[in-house]
Parts: sequence; C-alpha cells; structure tokens
Amino acid sequence: MDNKKMIGTIEKKTGVKVEKVLEVKQNGKEIAFEVKIGETKCLKGVLRESRNQYGVYYRFVSASEYEMKAKKPSKEAGRKLRTKTEHLCCAERKDIINFAEKNIKSLMDGSATFREIEGPAKNDTVIRFVLIQKVDGIRVKEDIDIMDIKKGILEN
Repeated sequence: MDNKKMIGTIEKKTGVKVEKVLEVKQNGKEIAFEVKIGETKCLKGVLRESRNQYGVYYRFVSASEYEMKAKKPSKEAGRKLRTKTEHLCCAERKDIINFAEKNIKSLMDGSATFREIEGPAKNDTVIRFVLIQKVDGIRVKEDIDIMDIKKGILEN
C-alpha cells in the first residue's frame, strides 16, 4: 500500500485536503480508509487497488463524511469541573498542569518550576501560569492559548 497515492486519490476525487490518516485496512484488493479532513470532520470510504504497466494505483469506490465525536478528558464518574479555567479548557486541573509542563519551554528544560495557575486572561482566550525561575527566584507569567490546551488534552 502506498499512502501517498491513496491520499492523492482521495483528495482528487472528493476535493478535500486530508489532514491525517486515522485508519487503513486492506482486504484483498479493497482498502477501507478513514481520514481526518477538518477540525472535527472525517471521511470514511473504500478504494480498490489496481495495477498497470506503471505500477499500483487506486480507484475510488465510495466515501461518506461524518463528524468526529470529541473525546472527553479523563474524569472520574460524576466528577464536575469546578473552576472557570477547568470549564474553559474542558479538563481537570491536573490535566491542564500536565499539558503546561509538557509545553512551556522553561518547565521542560528545568530552568523554572511550576507555581500556580493564575487563571483566564486576555478576554478568556488564554490561561496564565505562574512560574518561579530557579536562578533568581523571580515570578514569571506564561500564557497558553485555550484552544491549544483543549486540542492537546483531547489528543491524549
């Protein structure tokens, strides 16, 4: 199977841009595929593998578009989001902190330590984190866009 040729066939026949290949299963000459084509839109369909003197190519058989259901961040049953920050990010505090620790450069390289979540800022478009620099103990504030946090947490 050649993913580049398959993606090219899908894009040419449907007129959409494939962002990510979610699943490909081959059963004989039939290939069932599932690809992400937008923020929440996916395409599921079937291709048929054929050969000619130039090599393998794929014929488009069928496809259907659907909306991807968002995965919920890990939560205990019945646990509610308590703070405005948790509601904006659709995640619990520990998930937000874990995301910050993996995405703030000074926390990743060890030059700062996590102090606290200050909360939403810039008209509720970012979450502000307070860090302490290890060298001189100065408080530093770092902002992460709420949409980046949501995407990052939902992907894991």
